[in-house]
Amino acid sequence: NIVVDGREQLTLCGIQDFASGATLIWGTEMEETHNHLLPDCERHTRAKSHLFSTCLVPSGPDSFDVEYVLQLEIGGNIPGFLPQPILVE
Repeated sequence: NIVVDGREQLTLCGIQDFASGATLIWGTEMEETHNHLLPDCERHTRAKSHLFSTCLVPSGPDSFDVEYVLQLEIGGNIPGFLPQPILVE
């Protein structure tokens, strides 16, 4: 691929449930010193999701609101305008 090659990640994740019915799903990228936890083979470019979280909050009997936060470092050869911040409501 000319723009982006394959990516790999090693993350630590968790889920927190709240009495209100809301749920927080979170994760953080492990440091380079944890590479020994990956399979012993050729390494690919690491996509760094420094922090991500998704918050699900019930908004009705069959619906919920979602807030997603992602802080990342893509690495490799990708144009700077592609990973720019976005906001969708």
